[in-house]
Amino acid sequence: MNAVYYFIAIYFAVMIFGSVCEKSVEKGGGILAKTGFSASLVFIKFSPILLIIYGFWIYAIK
Repeated sequence: MNAVYYFIAIYFAVMIFGSVCEKSVEKGGGILAKTGFSASLVFIKFSPILLIIYGFWIYAIK
């Protein structure tokens, strides 16, 4: 069950990181901010699929 909490913690960390990068991009941030923002968007978009794969992986171990 701890793995689910880790995933949720990572998800919220990525969301916070994405919002920080978004604010930086709005101010005219550099390439790192733009890359981080797009990477966080991709992660949030594909996170339901990742969660399903992650769930099956946890059940396969047990």
